[in-house]
Amino acid sequence: MTDSTILLEDVQKMKDKGEIAQAYIGLKETNRLLESQLQSQKRSHENETEALRGEIQSLKEENNRQQQLLAQNLQLPPEARIEASLQHEITRLTNENL
Repeated sequence: MTDSTILLEDVQKMKDKGEIAQAYIGLKETNRLLESQLQSQKRSHENETEALRGEIQSLKEENNRQQQLLAQNLQLPPEARIEASLQHEITRLTNENL
């Protein structure tokens, strides 16, 4: 091999190393971006999960309250049941419209 051939091969190797280094740097940046997006999605998911847990708790409390009202209502005489049901419906509609 001639000196010029060896020199060209060395230059090509250096180019290849530079391209590999650039590719590596690009992959590191891509990984940082993906990690950031993943962390953001994780926080968003945790916030949404917490909100849904709060909503579930509120619904459970409302369900228990309504079950207690129903149990109390079933113990009343028929005329009082009608009046209690009407009063409950008036209260519910009033609260809905506020």
